[in-house]
Amino acid sequence: MHRITRNHWMICFLLVLIGCLGIGQCLAAATQAATPAKKAPLSSGTEVRAGLGVENLDLTGAAESFEIAPDTKIYAWAKVRDVAAGSNVTVAFKKGDKVAYSKEIAVPSVPYRIYAYKTFRKGDEGDWNLVVSGPDGKELGSMAFKVSVK
Repeated sequence: MHRITRNHWMICFLLVLIGCLGIGQCLAAATQAATPAKKAPLSSGTEVRAGLGVENLDLTGAAESFEIAPDTKIYAWAKVRDVAAGSNVTVAFKKGDKVAYSKEIAVPSVPYRIYAYKTFRKGDEGDWNLVVSGPDGKELGSMAFKVSVK
């Protein structure tokens, strides 16, 4: 039978210690991986775009210039970020300084995608602006576009 010497015990102790340190590092890495990363701050500003339709809350046919037939709808689409949840915003179609159409829309959470449309007819040609305003009337975002009716 072999006799276990003090050197053997020291070697065993060192191996167990090294194993424990390895497990500790693994646990630390697992804890770090399980900790959710901090979210990057949302970019500020309200994104405003114009297009010919909305599908699954995303704008389709986005453009800055539209050559359309009479009685075509042009959609104002916006991703609102600059208001408190539960607020109302106003989407306005403006030709020059005159508001041709506006709609108030509730924003239940932030960010939130909204849309409204205006039907364009003969005589509506020209330069237009979409303006999204907050509950205090302050402009949150805008976009200019051009319309020509065939």
